[in-house]
Amino acid sequence: MTRRKLAPLAAVAALGLAGCGLGAGNSSSGVSLTATDGFGKRVLVLKEDMKTHGEDTVMRLLQRNAKVTTRFGGGFVQSVNGLAGQGGSSAVDWFFFVNGTEGSKGSASVRVHAGDQVWWDRHDWGAAMDVPAVVGSYPEPFLHGLDGKRLPVRIECSPPNTPGC
Repeated sequence: MTRRKLAPLAAVAALGLAGCGLGAGNSSSGVSLTATDGFGKRVLVLKEDMKTHGEDTVMRLLQRNAKVTTRFGGGFVQSVNGLAGQGGSSAVDWFFFVNGTEGSKGSASVRVHAGDQVWWDRHDWGAAMDVPAVVGSYPEPFLHGLDGKRLPVRIECSPPNTPGC
């Protein structure tokens, strides 16, 4: 075959391999998944020290470990194990946190990294519109960081020569 005829075949082969998930990423270990209702009052899912598959997202991790229904084209969780967020005038819905920090983008686009603690909770957002961090997740996010990157931490004491420092 001539070079001119081989170029389209190579392009098709490359697209085919890309579609098959070539380079899906490494598995992560030590991941935990929790799904609760009412800021943790009732536990629906509790999985610890799990391994993830390739480039798992927060959404995929939940879907693989619970019965999940979605809405808005699969981008938002409607129910977990039969417990639904309320539509219409009710202000109850599903929210997720990774390493104690509220998700700032869609769960289908947030990758899971080694050691991540993923927490889904169904709660009334009318009472607390924004919950940027969860104190009960300590030592996260200091231990594993955000999006797979550890954060710089600076500890200051006043006065600096006290025994605790």
